[in-house]
Amino acid sequence: MKIETETNVQPEDTEFDLVIVALGYETRARFIAETLDITASNKIALQFDFGEDEFDFQENQRYFVNQGYKLISPDRTSIFASINKTELKSGQSQIKILLDISSMSKDMLATTLMAI
Repeated sequence: MKIETETNVQPEDTEFDLVIVALGYETRARFIAETLDITASNKIALQFDFGEDEFDFQENQRYFVNQGYKLISPDRTSIFASINKTELKSGQSQIKILLDISSMSKDMLATTLMAI
């Protein structure tokens, strides 16, 4: 994939082909997903492998599961495989991605950007 445009402002249109978030123990992990009325055909939550019993992890996990996010391990293989499975709509040559980096580690963000 080639990144055509990027922005850090709140999108006017909240319909995406792919949404990628990080699932951790902080409330900010779900803030963007809760605040925006996001519609997406593919939703991925990269689940940290620590902190499952800390703060808001369980609530975040329930939220993402209830919203139809696919929970995946944040390892390189899983990230690449999940992003590569993103399906284009018929006749579509580009995909629209929302990447919420607010709870991502640097490694998770770098791997995700490489996969995109």
